[in-house]
Amino acid sequence: GDAARREGLAFPDITVGVRTGDTPQRDRQRMLRHPPDVLITTPESLYLMLTSRASEVLEDVRTVIIDEIHTMAATKRGAHLAVSLERLERLLPEGNDGIQRIGLSATQRPLTEVARFLGGQHADGAPRPVEIVDAGIGKQLDLEVVVPVDDMSNPAGGGPTPMATDLSEVAGQEDTRRSIWPAMYPRIVELVRAHASTLIFVNN
Repeated sequence: GDAARREGLAFPDITVGVRTGDTPQRDRQRMLRHPPDVLITTPESLYLMLTSRASEVLEDVRTVIIDEIHTMAATKRGAHLAVSLERLERLLPEGNDGIQRIGLSATQRPLTEVARFLGGQHADGAPRPVEIVDAGIGKQLDLEVVVPVDDMSNPAGGGPTPMATDLSEVAGQEDTRRSIWPAMYPRIVELVRAHASTLIFVNN
């Protein structure tokens, strides 16, 4: 809205409502009188709305967005939602093209099965067509295994560096004769200083 106004473009005032099990009764009544443009709800609350006078405010629904669809696709809750979506379709006037359904997920596989769940079926049992948009982008990994000593069986064979000796003392006066840590400290410090963020995983 702010971006449109800065460009001098007209932008409609879009109202948003939330309907869950925790929504106060006064807010539910307000939604009946003034239905929001966007309704955020749950499968359970959608079912209750479809079985009450609140179903009247759903007759103009044109788009349903299901976020994190993978959490419901293979569950009883998902089956419940699928039934409610079909009931929602039945509320539309004759000749309507149907509700646009959009499912969002960053982790779901296989996508074809999720698409089948999302689209559902027409009254004659034929599956609705669903377009799959896979925006997954594989990250390029620079993987390198670095061993700071030549002989793992004799980590202290080369002798600790001055920095390693100092850091070893800070770490608690550990016995450096059989530990690889004195040789690792300088490399860790180097990597930490060279990068904006560094994650270090240790045994304890």
